[in-house]
Amino acid sequence: FTTRMEQAHQRGDYKALLDLIPYARLIGIECTRLGDELLFRLPASKDNIGNPILPALHGGVIAGFGETKSRAGRLGCHAPSLGAG
Repeated sequence: FTTRMEQAHQRGDYKALLDLIPYARLIGIECTRLGDELLFRLPASKDNIGNPILPALHGGVIAGFGETKSRAGRLGCHAPSLGAG
């Protein structure tokens, strides 16, 4: 996992890491680097709608998105400093 994380940081592409998490893959979580920060995003998908009348995201999708982002942070999935030291 550490090697994949390092590769993701070098490429600025975190898809391979997120694909290791089945629920993240199912709901379509994306991650990109913006400077020294990571931006997690949940693109619109009709499959993530819990109430089609409103339409509103399913609460489990919101919770799963938040937990995935939180766990990624605790695992060290943060962008390394890009400064020139």
